[in-house]
Amino acid sequence: RTTVHAPPGLDELALFVPRISANASFWINGHEIGNTGPFREPMQRNWNHPVYLPIPAAWWQEGDNELYVRLKVDRSRLGMLFEIELGPRDQLYSRYVRSHFAKVTASQILTALV
Repeated sequence: RTTVHAPPGLDELALFVPRISANASFWINGHEIGNTGPFREPMQRNWNHPVYLPIPAAWWQEGDNELYVRLKVDRSRLGMLFEIELGPRDQLYSRYVRSHFAKVTASQILTALV
């Protein structure tokens, strides 16, 4: 749980995490922005996946906002949550697309070729 300060005039915001290897849910001011899978067995395999979640403008307020992250890590695996970034949707979406291709799609293509 942390407080995030929002400057005035930002309404098209998103959350981006370059890499995660756990199930997570992300909340802003008491509203769930989204999640990466259920918090029960069997655990979803999110190893090395990026996360992109647009934040509805109605949930974001000028000034201080509470960001809460809930994690569920499989006991047999190493859980990772890289730095969370909040910023303009279009900028973070471009980073998400590149990151997803490099970490997920390219691996799937190489696996299929082998």
